[in-house]
Amino acid sequence: MTIVFETERLRVRCLRENDNVDFYKLMSNPKVVIYTPSKVLNRAESDLKLASLINTNHHFWAIELKTTNKFIGIAGLKIQSKSIAEIAYSIREEYWGERYGTEIATGLIEYGFNHFNYSKLLAYADPKNKNSLKILSKQMNYLGSFYSEEYKCDDETFELTKKQWSQIN
Repeated sequence: MTIVFETERLRVRCLRENDNVDFYKLMSNPKVVIYTPSKVLNRAESDLKLASLINTNHHFWAIELKTTNKFIGIAGLKIQSKSIAEIAYSIREEYWGERYGTEIATGLIEYGFNHFNYSKLLAYADPKNKNSLKILSKQMNYLGSFYSEEYKCDDETFELTKKQWSQIN
């Protein structure tokens, strides 16, 4: 198992083909994907999406609980440029309300700045996703709303520079 980084309760590791069952549980749940650019995926689509994340240039990983090794979601740093990345995460519904979103967002920010030395991190959230908006507004600076032509949806935008992060950490 290739561990990417760990937080207090979570382990972030490389995605594997045998994550397919749990990945499908994540990507086939309408309550999860409603806030993402994805649609609800059937099993074949989910397997293709998992394979593409395993083989992409972006950095997407599995999130698992340290205590049980249970797959609870995915997280990643989507490369925007050499010095900028977007943090992203999705957590399976049965693990909502446990503050894992806050923990993984913090871990992604620390990893993006410390390991990849990005100068800026971005995050986008659906305006209806109140939990992610709350998490991101505590850790990043709110920039405003915009309409994404790529995904055909409204998004709220957040940003944090390495300099800003260094001053508070």
